[in-house]
Amino acid sequence: MPILNNDERIHDTALITGTGEYTLLGAPTGKQPASVVGAGNYFMAFVSDDINWEAGLYTYVAGPGRVQRTHVVKSSNGGVAVNWNNASVKIKSGWPAWIAAPRRVVKSVAGNSDVTLTALEQRCNFLELTGVLTANINVIVDETVWSWPVFNNTSGAFSPTLKTIAGTGVEVKQGKIATLFCDGTNVVPGTNANLLRGTVLSRSTNTILGLENHGDTLLATAGFTQTLTAAATLGQGWFVDVIVDSGATLVIDPNGAETIDGATTKSIVGPLQGRVVCNGALFRTVGFSANNVITTRGDMIRGSSVGGAVRLGLGTLGQVVRSSGVDLVWGDALILGEPVNSTSGSLIDYNSIPAGVKKIDILLNGVSTSGVSGLIIQVGDSGGIENTGYLSTVGLLVGGTTVGNTSGFIVASPAAASVFHGIIQLRLLDSSTNTWVCQSNISFDAGQINVASGSKSLSAMLDRIRITTVGGTDTFDLGKVNIQYQF
Repeated sequence: MPILNNDERIHDTALITGTGEYTLLGAPTGKQPASVVGAGNYFMAFVSDDINWEAGLYTYVAGPGRVQRTHVVKSSNGGVAVNWNNASVKIKSGWPAWIAAPRRVVKSVAGNSDVTLTALEQRCNFLELTGVLTANINVIVDETVWSWPVFNNTSGAFSPTLKTIAGTGVEVKQGKIATLFCDGTNVVPGTNANLLRGTVLSRSTNTILGLENHGDTLLATAGFTQTLTAAATLGQGWFVDVIVDSGATLVIDPNGAETIDGATTKSIVGPLQGRVVCNGALFRTVGFSANNVITTRGDMIRGSSVGGAVRLGLGTLGQVVRSSGVDLVWGDALILGEPVNSTSGSLIDYNSIPAGVKKIDILLNGVSTSGVSGLIIQVGDSGGIENTGYLSTVGLLVGGTTVGNTSGFIVASPAAASVFHGIIQLRLLDSSTNTWVCQSNISFDAGQINVASGSKSLSAMLDRIRITTVGGTDTFDLGKVNIQYQF
């Protein structure tokens, strides 16, 4: 597909008679030839022999190197191509005045006849169509690759369709702005295709649904089989709304072996309504299900994993909706683990922490150990607990010295028989490197507080935590611990 491809210091030369192509002679020293834009690509340029001039959109053609006058927008010859007489001309790339700054074109398309935009009119940044329409019309552009926000500011019970001379186009809703794109053959919807005009298609027999039906509403007044254009042609995001009258059965039949909700066809027995959506490869439906009716306050409608819509019933007090990676489910906003008595052993492990957790709190209540080794938190992934690579430091809130550790997040540096209370917070800093940071405030003994912080990058996603001591030989002899986490 040709592209608009300007570059710096393009300055080529040509000797020309007439209004045809420029056969290139070469660029002056220190300048770039027109060939740098690539064969078949467009570029903006000025052409002059220092007397006559023209400016517009040009195409570089190879073998031999030539420049075609794709669209002359302005010139010393009344805005059309200059008829040169054995002229030595300079061809210089640059943004002409009519495109150098954002330009809004307001064009009246009033009446019932198609309107063809001039090269200057369609080389704009914002196109506004005005006037009273007395029929549906086409607003015609050439096949140059371009994009526009198009504002349909017309009145009357009709709409304009922006299209190329020989290709297809897009109808725009009255009073709406839609981003449209010419791909070199057709005008197609941009990212806000939902603003395109949709019409109601009342049918009792089949006419294949195509790209031009994006956003339409199909009203099936009797039973029949409705066929669809190939998903690759319709593209991702294409949809039609469907209403099936009572007593009618509509069968949706995609193209060839393509599927809808995982099957080759889908039967919809009225009265039902919903939407058929394309993802560029297959089709899904939203709605059409008898269980998509909300019957209880707080219920929600969601798309099912196999297509269609289902009801998500109200959760319990304090729950939130979150993704399980496959579906939407209710879950606690803050998930509390199982408390563990810290009265024996040299370590306490919490394994099987779910994927996607980003916040973890470790809770200590009256925890004590048999010795004076520092209390540490170690983290790990599917490969096991990691005991190296930590950057951590602990110190007294007031006075005292600091202690560092690399085998874990050191959170307390006790004296003999110290008893700990407090919260240790772990937060995911960077999911791409599985980097976690730690901070804590742990009280112990008579009014003492240990303040700690640190960081650690894992080799994979965190799924386990260990509470132990430096060296791992002191044993727990008092208290209780637990964890809580959030996604």
